[in-house]
Amino acid sequence: KHLDINAGLSQNHIMRILQDSRGFMWIGTRDGLNRYDGYSFTVYKHDPNNSQSLSHNFISDIKEDSKGNIWIATRSGGLNHFDPQYGSFTRFNSNAASLNSLSSDLLTSLAIDAAGNVWIGTDGGGLNRFDPVNKKFTRYAANSKDNNSLADNYVRCVYIDKQDNLWVGTFGGGLHRYNKSSNDFTRFGGKDKIAA
Repeated sequence: KHLDINAGLSQNHIMRILQDSRGFMWIGTRDGLNRYDGYSFTVYKHDPNNSQSLSHNFISDIKEDSKGNIWIATRSGGLNHFDPQYGSFTRFNSNAASLNSLSSDLLTSLAIDAAGNVWIGTDGGGLNRFDPVNKKFTRYAANSKDNNSLADNYVRCVYIDKQDNLWVGTFGGGLHRYNKSSNDFTRFGGKDKIAA
């Protein structure tokens, strides 16, 4: 079965797909977020007159947490939290005046750990960890003087493995594993390769 704009999809350029715990398919495109129930699409788009709408139409990633909430990363609009009960979005954006905000609104990828923290990769702003209870972001950036920091601020992908370890892939700095106990990173290859 071929589903495209003629079937109600907001755009044919698909960036991400997620099936949530309720069975809905979420499709992120460069022009909107789509929810598919097996019969039709519900399209969510940015509305400049509605602060509870999606913050930006370019979707870069979609994840569901253990409570059934949907998290959406956008290319220029920061992070969005979708509450399925009310059908509304809460936006989280970069704020130059606050170190507890996102470091950048250019998001690339998302991962959610066992504690419910949302890990956010950015294009040029390093890595962010969002604590949904305290509503605060922690930033992790490259530091040329610290071999236990990220080696590059362009984070392409983040992944949580079966042991709840966070892995971070960067554009030019190689692979990293986050160390919970020391709150730093082990690097594997990349521009600042260290001995194994």
